[in-house]
Amino acid sequence: MFLMVRHRIGAIERLTDAVLERRALWALCKACGHAVRLDPRHLIALAGDVTLRQVQDRFRCRRCNKRRAALIVGDEGWPGRD
Repeated sequence: MFLMVRHRIGAIERLTDAVLERRALWALCKACGHAVRLDPRHLIALAGDVTLRQVQDRFRCRRCNKRRAALIVGDEGWPGRD
């Protein structure tokens, strides 16, 4: 049996929380369904350590140009994740 070990207990509310958990983020447009995988390390370089809600409110869809994003914490991470 395979067990997944979490290093931290609690909700992922800020970009640094996602980095510490080595989690990818997904931006999903609620208007057209377009989805993009995001690396929280890149978002921190652009916006600083802000909440996921603040990031979500800034997003505009590349396909339909609307501001109706949902930011979702993915279960997958990047290489090297335990």
